Amino acid sequence: MATNYERGRSFEYSVMNNLKGLGYTCMRSYASRTPADVWAVKCGRVAFIQAKLHGKISGAEWDTFLAYCQSAGAVPVIAKRPDGKSRGVEYRLVTGPRGTGPRPWLRVFPTLCGTWEE
Repeated sequence: MATNYERGRSFEYSVMNNLKGLGYTCMRSYASRTPADVWAVKCGRVAFIQAKLHGKISGAEWDTFLAYCQSAGAVPVIAKRPDGKSRGVEYRLVTGPRGTGPRPWLRVFPTLCGTWEE
């Protein structure tokens, strides 16, 4: 049986393969040494991606990830499984700090020109 780390790592590779199929250059942050799991670049645009199988992320982790992306000028994106179980990747653009309210995010799709659109 796979450990949580192995399932998470496998999902990070799924995210990378999905984006590579769209022409992005990707790099994985080994053992989650940074707030971003995957760095994706295309057409001079950089996105940092936090890969979460179920899309669950604490408020503190959310805000740390957003600040990390803002400090580098990267687009902050959270990747998750569409329903938490099936194959595939769904992307959410982080639009603001988490605070104590609902998640401020929008469902987006990576485009061929390196942008993320609703």
